[in-house]
Amino acid sequence: MYNIHMRTFHVILFITFLCSGVWADDSLKESDFSPEIIQLDSLPSIGDSFPLDTEDSTKITFYLMTSPSQTSPAIFINVDGIDYILCVDHHDSVCQISVGDTSFVTPEGVKIDMPYYEAAGYASQTTSCSAGWGWVMPLPSGWNAAFCVGKSCTDHFPDSTHPVGWIFR
Repeated sequence: MYNIHMRTFHVILFITFLCSGVWADDSLKESDFSPEIIQLDSLPSIGDSFPLDTEDSTKITFYLMTSPSQTSPAIFINVDGIDYILCVDHHDSVCQISVGDTSFVTPEGVKIDMPYYEAAGYASQTTSCSAGWGWVMPLPSGWNAAFCVGKSCTDHFPDSTHPVGWIFR
């Protein structure tokens, strides 16, 4: 259902378990992870207020690693049939929106699994390394294509056929 890069999925699970008190001996499998998905009419913008702890809102589903040294409270949302991960900061403002859904296409035409050489044709800046998190390719629309290469996600620069693993803003 979610085409989230598996390394990101494992980080999500690990952090979720740490925060929820689930331990390794509970033998929880990936197939047991079925988060609530919140349906929205439109995709929020970065900086929009989105409190996760109000009575009529959703509870925090998990924490997502949003940079090499930071995690943020996150929920799954769906807008127009596409699944996203929405993260908020400590001010209840949207700080990141990630997508691993293969149905999503950026305004430039970049999508999940597109090879690096093809996505690079749409890039607005040079691809940079976010150590231990991934390679980030900024796009003119404000979205970023991300690549996980090797065990650390940044073992080396993506080769020409390396696929886009996730897209975020």
